Amino acid sequence: MCKDVLISRNPDATLGAPSNVIRDAHRRGLEVHGWTFRRENQFLPADFRVGTDPIAPGDLVGEIREFVAAGMDGFFTDNPDIGAIASHGE
Repeated sequence: MCKDVLISRNPDATLGAPSNVIRDAHRRGLEVHGWTFRRENQFLPADFRVGTDPIAPGDLVGEIREFVAAGMDGFFTDNPDIGAIASHGE
């Protein structure tokens, strides 16, 4: 599911509050996988961007961990090495 459906962004581009989608899916016995998590600042919520260069890497680990903390079961990423760190710790 598009990650923006799971946790939307506020008007200032920061990460908002989790929606009810994850909770509702889990109540029906479904797993929730979000996509697509990318490391470049231009794809990250403002609170996970590092610097001002839109193509520079930001804090993808932090973003993924916020979604996992909201109950997301799995995810798709263009950066599986970073995804593994986010999932299993450093």
